[in-house]
Amino acid sequence: MSKSEEFNLRSYLGGRRSASKRSLKDPGPSSEHLYEILKLACRTPDYGSLTPWRFVVVRSSAVRELETKLQDSLHPTPFAGAEQPRIFFDTPCLVVVIGCNKTHEKITSYEQDLSVGAVCMNLLHAANSYGYDGVWLTGKVAKDPVFLNEMKVKSEEKVAGIIYLGSSTDNREDRPRPDVASLSQDYS
Repeated sequence: MSKSEEFNLRSYLGGRRSASKRSLKDPGPSSEHLYEILKLACRTPDYGSLTPWRFVVVRSSAVRELETKLQDSLHPTPFAGAEQPRIFFDTPCLVVVIGCNKTHEKITSYEQDLSVGAVCMNLLHAANSYGYDGVWLTGKVAKDPVFLNEMKVKSEEKVAGIIYLGSSTDNREDRPRPDVASLSQDYS
């Protein structure tokens, strides 16, 4: 990595932030970009090369169809005089990251879970590198039985993240960041 690339990476990481899911609109990643984004996401620490994750991609009209299927499950009581709360808003692309840990004599489920989390973060970085915005969420959707069935999540698997991807003109102020000095100590 050259010095100029190193500087650009520092600059990017110093200003990185998630978009609001409400702000994500078209265009979402093209098929070619999404393939490359997923390839980059997989370049993550993976002790033992177990690949304890898989992806389910939900695009465009399928996002709206999925939302319709989830409305009754997530909001069984109609909202008097109001529209049902939106789940995915106008997000053009969802990537559902499913943790599918493997049985291994040396590599724990915890280590595999960390690898799955790293895939989610790499996916956001990769999407940003292609000019797309995104946010990594889970929430009650990730545990909803209808959603789990639609995503074909097996009983031994878990949803690690629903990555919302699209384009945004979101200009929110950045949130306060942790004080690194209060979170770190020297060992001597």
